[in-house]
Amino acid sequence: MSNMASRPPVIVHVEKPTGIYFSECFAEMRLWLAAHHIRPVDFHLSGGYSSIGLDIAFSNSEEADLFEREFSPTIVALRGC
Repeated sequence: MSNMASRPPVIVHVEKPTGIYFSECFAEMRLWLAAHHIRPVDFHLSGGYSSIGLDIAFSNSEEADLFEREFSPTIVALRGC
């Protein structure tokens, strides 16, 4: 039995930019994750009637921070996804 308690995943939320298909954003995220050898714990669609986003769960804060910097609202607004 391990002495270390299991840590909860770190969740990063990314909103889909207006005027871009969600599939384009998702594909860009998957390519980035693969290139950085990061494997998320889980993906969940989130949002409602007026917006859609993705909640991505990571096993550690380092991976979550890297992803969040790359797909922050400011960066996504400037370049798309």
